[in-house]
Amino acid sequence: MGIEIYSALMEPSSLVSEIAVQLPSVPVAPPGPLLGSLRLSTKSASVPRSLELRVRVTERVQWEEYTVGGTTQVRSKKVHYDTTYPIKTFPAASLPAGTHVFPFALPLPATPDGSFEFVSGSHRARVRYGVKGILRGEAGTIVASAAVVAKILSRQSAPPVEEKQAEANVKISVASKGRCKMRVMIKRPEVAPGESALVLSMVDNSACRLNMREIVVRFLQKVRLTTTDGKVRTMEKQLAEQHFPGVSLGTAEKVPRILEIEIPTETASSTHSPMIECNHTVQVTGAFDGPFVNSINFLLPVLVQQCGGQEVIQAGVESVVTLTELKPPEVAKVNPLALVPVTNTCRELVLIPGQK
Repeated sequence: MGIEIYSALMEPSSLVSEIAVQLPSVPVAPPGPLLGSLRLSTKSASVPRSLELRVRVTERVQWEEYTVGGTTQVRSKKVHYDTTYPIKTFPAASLPAGTHVFPFALPLPATPDGSFEFVSGSHRARVRYGVKGILRGEAGTIVASAAVVAKILSRQSAPPVEEKQAEANVKISVASKGRCKMRVMIKRPEVAPGESALVLSMVDNSACRLNMREIVVRFLQKVRLTTTDGKVRTMEKQLAEQHFPGVSLGTAEKVPRILEIEIPTETASSTHSPMIECNHTVQVTGAFDGPFVNSINFLLPVLVQQCGGQEVIQAGVESVVTLTELKPPEVAKVNPLALVPVTNTCRELVLIPGQK
């Protein structure tokens, strides 16, 4: 499991040379826990008061509305979670100079959905999981802090893998040209940007007197933004399109073939949060020769996750960490030997309690 290190010193300090938040470099699957650590490097022996962890989850949407009077900015924000947890209270004795690492295990809030970023013209939307380490001095003032944005997967389940089939009476205007049967199925309904969605297709055109000219596969995205006061903006866009050879009249495919369409790298994640909905669909169309001819259409839902086939931290992988029903600001501790340490300087694991 890779580690990403983020550090930000608020201002020059006589106590600290560095404070950093360390989190996994791969996305975390709900409900967690999100494992990480706070790293503190002191220049010399010092007497800080406490080390805290602030978790803040926000959802934002914004866009421009154009009216006769000009342009109006529509903005809305909701804070779903904002809690500060004590990680370490230092005794009266001074903290020795050197590097000190304090691991933690953080359960994820029940809402909203996973991390999300979307930009299209004036439209912007995001769900952000912020984790901030704070060091306070003797007077309780903030001496230094560091912040990071955690990568959290969607809570949505991938659509079921199921076959869809349709039989159409192919017509030119009102004149029937026979019947065509088509069967399709998404091979893997969960994909990541940059990967390909694979559709299995099989056509029986033996009872039709028209050629199926081509099969067109399109990748569609629908985003719905809602402000806290009820304003709504919906955007639908085709992000990709691929064309494949059709099936001649009087013939039938004996084995399925794979229709592949690449998911653009700029595709937003699928999400279902209170203010943001983003859904993705693969549309498959069987088109026939001639003007004014009907076609066969399928809509196949897919789930887009930023990880796809990459490494993911799943719930239960770090099963050595048992979440408790304690409430903040109580802190539980577990045996650090049961957890692979972030660095060799790990002393104890602080277990942040979950929400009931």
